[in-house]
Amino acid sequence: MDQLLGNIRAFHPKEPARGMLNYDIGALSKRQKSNLNLRKTIERGKNEIYLKTHPEIKGLISILLRYVLCSQFSMNIHETIGEFFNRPRHQVVADLLRYFLRTEQELENDSQTLLFE
Repeated sequence: MDQLLGNIRAFHPKEPARGMLNYDIGALSKRQKSNLNLRKTIERGKNEIYLKTHPEIKGLISILLRYVLCSQFSMNIHETIGEFFNRPRHQVVADLLRYFLRTEQELENDSQTLLFE
């Protein structure tokens, strides 16, 4: 276990983002960089709208994160996520339904609190 932790390098803010080590930052003109950043912003906005209109995706992400964070510490995140999705389908659906019931109750409690204030 200690050997695994020794292989992890600390993050340094001046290092290139993961996956961008061999990218030539100067290859794009200012206009191209501006267009690329605009496209990224538009794409993020579309993704947010999609997630807002599909609460089941948000729920699935939430229960997946809870599963990963509550499971025993594992250095292999891909294996842990694989275990989550390899569970019987009814277990995943049951977790998702519990998530929706809990969030619905929280919304009701919040709305009642606002009414009495």
